[in-house]
Amino acid sequence: MSGNYSELAEYIESYWPNLRQENTLETKSALGLPRPYYVPSIEVVDGFSFPHMYYWDSYFTVQGFWGTAREPEIWGLAENMFDLIRRFGFVPNSNSFSHLSRSQPPLLSSLVRQLDEKSNAGPEWLHLAYIRVREEYKTVWMGTIQPHKRQVYEGLSRYYDTNVLHVLAEAESGWDYTTRFEDQALRWLPVDLNALLYKYEMDLAWLAERLGREKSIQYWKGKADARKQTMNRLMWNDHEGMFFDYQWRDARIGEVKSLATYVPMFAGMCSDEQAARLVENLSQFETDHGLTTTAKEYEPADSKQWASPNGWAPLHDFVVDGLLNYGYEDEAKRIAEKWVNTVNNRFQQTGKVYEKYNVVQLNEEAGGAVYPDQHGFGWTNGVTSKFITLISSS
Repeated sequence: MSGNYSELAEYIESYWPNLRQENTLETKSALGLPRPYYVPSIEVVDGFSFPHMYYWDSYFTVQGFWGTAREPEIWGLAENMFDLIRRFGFVPNSNSFSHLSRSQPPLLSSLVRQLDEKSNAGPEWLHLAYIRVREEYKTVWMGTIQPHKRQVYEGLSRYYDTNVLHVLAEAESGWDYTTRFEDQALRWLPVDLNALLYKYEMDLAWLAERLGREKSIQYWKGKADARKQTMNRLMWNDHEGMFFDYQWRDARIGEVKSLATYVPMFAGMCSDEQAARLVENLSQFETDHGLTTTAKEYEPADSKQWASPNGWAPLHDFVVDGLLNYGYEDEAKRIAEKWVNTVNNRFQQTGKVYEKYNVVQLNEEAGGAVYPDQHGFGWTNGVTSKFITLISSS
C-alpha cells in the first residue's frame, strides 16, 4: 500500500450522516420509502443536486458498508427496492416522481445475493426476494410492449424509457452521456445490461436452489446459458479480445471500446480464455491514476462524461470484482490502489470527494458533463471505502 488513507477514510465515515435520508411519506417531488436510504449528493452546485435514492448509485454506495456498523442498513435498501417493485412493478431510476418513466442498470439480484452470502437471510426473506427479483426481471427487462419494451432482438434487451426517446433511454443506462450508443440508445443492445441480466438468471437459479425449487433451477440456468451463447455470437469480437454493444437495427457490432466489456467478468459469464484476453486489454484503459471509461485512444467528446479521460467509481468496482471473480487478485488490487490514490490525492488538494475524476491528467477536472461536478458523492465514498479495505489486506 503506497499511501496513508486514514484522513480520507475518516472524512468519508464522518460524511455518511449527510447522505442518509428518511422519507416515509409522499412529498410533491418524492416517493415515500419504508426504510432510510442514502442519496448520491446533497451539495447544491450551481443549482444541481441529487437528493433522491437512485437505483444503481445505491448499490455502489453501500459497498462501503460491509463489515461496518452501517451493514444492517443494506437490508433496508433492499426492502425499499422490494417496496418499489410491489407498488410499480419495477425499481425506478430514483424515488423522484420525475423518474417513473425508466429504471437503471439492474443490480437488485446482486444485492440480494450479497446479503444472503454475508448475513444468511432466512427462508421467508429469501422467498420474498425471489418473488420481487423475478417480477422485476420478467416485467421490466423481458418486457416486449409498453411501458417496458426492452426485449427486442434474439432474447436480448435494451435500455428504454416510456417516452421512447433515445436521450432518456441513454439516461436509463446510467451512462448519461456516452459515445457508445451514437446518440441512438434505443437501437443498441448493451453488453453491460445483458451481462447483468445473465447474472439475474444465475442469481435466480441460486435463489431457487436456496428455496428447494428444483425445476426452477434448471429453468433459470437454461435462460442464462442461452443468453451467454447469444452474447458470445453477437457481442464478442475475438480479434479485439473484447465484448462490444450490438446495434440490432442494422445488425452490426459496435466499435467503441469501453469498460462495459468487463461487466461479463463481474457477472461470471466469461470463459477463462475470454477473461485472460480482457485482462491483457486492461492496458488500453489503464493509466497511472485508474481506468478511463473508454479506451485511451479516443479523443474526449463534448458533453459525453462517460468517456475518456474520465474515471468513475462504479466502473472501477465492476472491473475489480470481475478480476477477483477470475482469480486476478494482483491486478484487482493494483486497479483499486490507483483509484484510492486518485481520490486521496484530490482530497488532499481540495478537501472533497467527487462524482468522477480525470484519470489521465489528475490535477485537471473531469470533463464532458452537462451539469456541474458534484462532490461528497455516495458511490465514490462507498467504492473507495471498499477498496481501502481490499488493499489494506495485502
